[in-house]
Amino acid sequence: MIRLFFFLLPLLILVNSFIFGLFYQSSTVNDLHTNIDTTIVFFGTTPTINGTTNIYFQSRLEKIQELFQKLPNSTLLISGFHTEHYSEIDYMLEAALEKGISRSQVITHYADDTFDTIRQLKKMQDTNPETQIILVSQKFHLERANILAKFLNLEVLNIEVANFKSGPSLKILIREYFARIKAYKDLAHYLFKY
Repeated sequence: MIRLFFFLLPLLILVNSFIFGLFYQSSTVNDLHTNIDTTIVFFGTTPTINGTTNIYFQSRLEKIQELFQKLPNSTLLISGFHTEHYSEIDYMLEAALEKGISRSQVITHYADDTFDTIRQLKKMQDTNPETQIILVSQKFHLERANILAKFLNLEVLNIEVANFKSGPSLKILIREYFARIKAYKDLAHYLFKY
């Protein structure tokens, strides 16, 4: 059974990647509308990992700052994990304010995962259908967020952050593989329930 699993794993990963990539389209700053309400999404992460700078956090933050220079009246949705003893949101909010984004432009959302964030965005867009929603993250993460948005009938623009030469680590790729499996489960539960 274990041998079969390791034999099938590469095939499952390829199929998984193909399905998520099939629905994905990246956007550029030139694709953005500058004259409509805009919500920019800062997905949960922390500035450091084991005392080392987290390049995923830094690259997302830099891209968000760039977008706010082009769309200064936007709203920033900071969506991340938060407990009494650990809060991605506190780190993210502090960093956003240091980059010059006004506190009045920030909405915080406590989310367990990307699907929670996408559901929150769906609620926001249902209230204001004309809102332009911009997701900012690494491509592998945006592919997953994008397919969740598609199934919830949520229109989003995907802005990829800097592509690092080394690409995501093996640990990140394995984590993302299981996150995509969870995304299937979340979608099935949501669609069956609603």
